[in-house]
Amino acid sequence: MPRDLPPRAHLRQLKHQAKDLVCAYRKQDKGVCSLLRRLRRFATASDAEILSSSLKLSDAQFALALDYGFASWNALKQAVSEHAQWAPDVSREGDAVFVRNLEQVAWGGPHAKQNSVMAAFEAAVAALGGTRDYDALMATSGAAFRLQHKWCPSSPHAQCGFDCSELAARAAGYRLDWLRAKDARVGDWQYAEGLATAHARATACIDEGSAVLWSSEECGLLVGYAESGEWLVRPYAPGEPGYTRTSDWPWYFGILKKNGEPLSGIESAVHVLQTAVRLAHTAAFGPYTSGFAAYERWVNELRAGEIFSDEASWFQIALGNAHTYACLADARAAGSRYLEQLSTDLPDSPSVRVRQAAAAFAEVGQLVTGAPDAPKPWQLFPWCFESPAEWTHDQRLAQANVLEAARRAEERGVAALEAALSELGIEDLALER
Repeated sequence: MPRDLPPRAHLRQLKHQAKDLVCAYRKQDKGVCSLLRRLRRFATASDAEILSSSLKLSDAQFALALDYGFASWNALKQAVSEHAQWAPDVSREGDAVFVRNLEQVAWGGPHAKQNSVMAAFEAAVAALGGTRDYDALMATSGAAFRLQHKWCPSSPHAQCGFDCSELAARAAGYRLDWLRAKDARVGDWQYAEGLATAHARATACIDEGSAVLWSSEECGLLVGYAESGEWLVRPYAPGEPGYTRTSDWPWYFGILKKNGEPLSGIESAVHVLQTAVRLAHTAAFGPYTSGFAAYERWVNELRAGEIFSDEASWFQIALGNAHTYACLADARAAGSRYLEQLSTDLPDSPSVRVRQAAAAFAEVGQLVTGAPDAPKPWQLFPWCFESPAEWTHDQRLAQANVLEAARRAEERGVAALEAALSELGIEDLALER
C-alpha cells in the first residue's frame, strides 16, 4: 500500500532506508518481503523464494520508491527535493504575513501542468507536508481522462462540468471547502454576509502555514495577506518568481484540510479505471459535451465551419479551442504516466491491459503536440493571428484530422481499461461522485 512521505523527508534518510532494507534482506528478515513484493519479479513469490534470490541496492531503492507511490527512485528523489523546497515557513515582512517557499512553483501558459486547479492543489498539499503529485491528482480526480467541449476556455477547467476538484481531494485524503468570495460582492466594494467568515478562514490558513486555492477564471494560490487588506498570491501562469499583491478577490477560496487516508492499492486502481471509462462514455456534464461525444462534436464543427463566421465571437471561440487542445495533450500525458506506474501494482494480465491503455493515452498527447502538417496548440491561440482570417479552414481541417486520430487511440485505451476491470472482476462501472 503506497504510503505518504514523512513531513520533513530528506534524501539522506531515504538512502539509509534502502540500505537498511538490503541489510535486513541479507539477514533473511521475512519482514522485508511484503515491501519487496512491490517489485514485479517478486509480486507472487513466497517469502522463501524472495529471500533465496538476490537483491541489489538499486532494487531496494526501486521497491522503496514504489512503496511511497512513485514510479522510480529518480521520481522519488525529485519529489523529496521539491518537497524540501516547499516546506512551509510563515514569515512577516513589513505589513505582510505569508508562506515562504512557494515563490518558484508555476503552472499554466508556457509552463508545464496546464490544469491550474490540480497544479495549485499539488502546491498547497506540499505546503501542508503532503506528497500528492500532479499526475496522481490528475488521474484520481478524472481530469487526466476527461474531455469537455463548448468552444469556451472553461471547458477544461477542473471545477466546470464534471467537477474534478472534490474527487481529487477525497482520493488524496483531504476535505476541500470552497468559500464563495467575489460572487458574494454586492454594489461597489460592499460585501454580502459571509465574506468576513471567508476572509477569517483564509487568513487563519496562512497563519498556520497553509496556502489556499485562489479560484477565478483559472486557479492560483493564496499565500499571504497584508494589513492594508491586500492579498499575496502566486498567480496562474506567472512570468517570474515571487508573489503578487492584489486588492482583488477570487471567485472562491479553496480551503484544504487533512481528512482521512488517501485511496491506495487495488481500491485506488479500480477507482481510476472506473472513472476513466465512465468519463469516456458520458455524453455531457451540464452544458459541456463530454467524452467520445465531445470528440465527435469538436471534429464535426471544425470541419463544418459555420461557427467561425461571426467575427464578434471569434476571439473567445479561438481561445476556447486552443486552450482545450493544449489541456487535452497535458491531461493525456499525465494519465499515461500514472497508468504506467499503476500497472506495477496489478496482476499480470490486468497490468498488460493498463500498459496498453497508457500507450494509447500517450499517443493522444503525441498526436496533439507533434502531428506533422497540423497546427500545434500554442499556434492556435487568438493572439497568434493578426485577424480572424488567418485561422484558416485548412488549419481547422488539419486539427480535426488529429482529433479524429486521437479519438481512435482513446477508444483503444478505454477498451483496454474495460478489459482490465473485467479481469479484476469489476463489472459495475458506477462513477462515485
